[in-house]
Amino acid sequence: MIRKLAPLVFACAAVTSVSARAHSGGLAREHDTSVGIAMWALGKVGAVDGKLADALVGGLSPQLQSHSSETLVSVVWALAKTPATSESPAVVEFLAESLDELGRRAKSLPNASLSLMAWAGAKQAVDAPVFFSALEKTLAERDLAQFSTQSLTNILWAFEQTAHFLPHLSPRLMAAMEAKLAQLSATDVSHLYLWLAQSQLLSETFTQRIVSRALELLPVMSNIELTKVLLAVANDESGFFASMAAEGSADKQEVLQAFAVEAESRLALLDPVELAMTTYGFAKASFVAVPLFDEFASASLRRIGEFERHSLAQLAWAYAANGHHSDELMTAIEDRAVA
Repeated sequence: MIRKLAPLVFACAAVTSVSARAHSGGLAREHDTSVGIAMWALGKVGAVDGKLADALVGGLSPQLQSHSSETLVSVVWALAKTPATSESPAVVEFLAESLDELGRRAKSLPNASLSLMAWAGAKQAVDAPVFFSALEKTLAERDLAQFSTQSLTNILWAFEQTAHFLPHLSPRLMAAMEAKLAQLSATDVSHLYLWLAQSQLLSETFTQRIVSRALELLPVMSNIELTKVLLAVANDESGFFASMAAEGSADKQEVLQAFAVEAESRLALLDPVELAMTTYGFAKASFVAVPLFDEFASASLRRIGEFERHSLAQLAWAYAANGHHSDELMTAIEDRAVA
C-alpha cells in the first residue's frame, strides 16, 4: 500500500511546491519535469481540483512557448480529465492556447501524445483550429500502422465529436484500426464497436471482423461488455447483417443467439442493473426469443425489490417494446415503481 501511495504523495508535494511558485510569479522551464510528472500522476487518479488548475494556468500561461511539449501534454491531459475545467474561462482559454502551441510542434510529437491531445480537445470542446489542422496534416504523413489501437480510437472519436471531422481521413484510420482488431481486448471490442455503430462509421467488412472478434472473446466478456455489444448490433447500419441474410449464411438472429446462450449461462450471477441492461440490450437488438425473455422475467421477479428507477424503466421498455408479454412481471414493475 505504501509503495502505491508513494507516487501520489510525491505528486501532491511537487504540485504544492509548483503552486507556490506559480503564485509568486510564474513557472520557469526548469520546473517542467516536476510539473509534468506531478500532473500526469494526479490526472491518472482524477485529483486535479479547480484551485490547482487555476494556479497552473497562471504559472504556465505567461511563458507558454518556453515550456516543453512533454509538460504541456501532461498538463492539458490532466486538466481535460478535470470535471471543473469547463467552468473556468481561464482554464478553457489555456487549453486552447496550449493545444494550438502543440499544433505548431505537431511534427515532433509522438503518436501517443497526438492522440491524447486530440482526445483532450474533443473532450472539452476546445476551439483549437491550429492543432486540429496540424493533426490532419501530420496524420496524412505518418504510418498509421504504428499507432496503438487506443490512439487510433482517440483520434477517430475526436474528429467525429468536433467540427473538425474529416471524412477523407476516416477510411485510413478505420483501415488501420481494422488491421489491429485481433489485438483488441474484450473491453476494447465492446467500447469500440458500440461507439463506431452509434457514429455510423462502420463498413460491412469492419463489422464482420469486429463481430467475429466479439464472438471469440464472448466467454471472457463482463456482463456490461456483453450489453455494449448487443447495443452495438442494434445500432449497426453497415449492411453487414442484411448481406449475410441475403447470402443465406448466418444472420443477425444467429449471431444474437450466441450471445443469448452466454447470457443464460450467467443469469444467476447478474445483479438487478445487469439484468435490466442485458434484457434491454436484447430488446434493442430486436431479439425476441420467448424462452430467453421468460427466464429473464423469472430472474427479475425474484429480485424486483432491488431494482431502482432507471433499471425499472429499462426492464419495462424491454418487455413492452419486443411484444413479449409477462403480466406478472409488468405488475411487479408497477408495484415497485409506485413504491
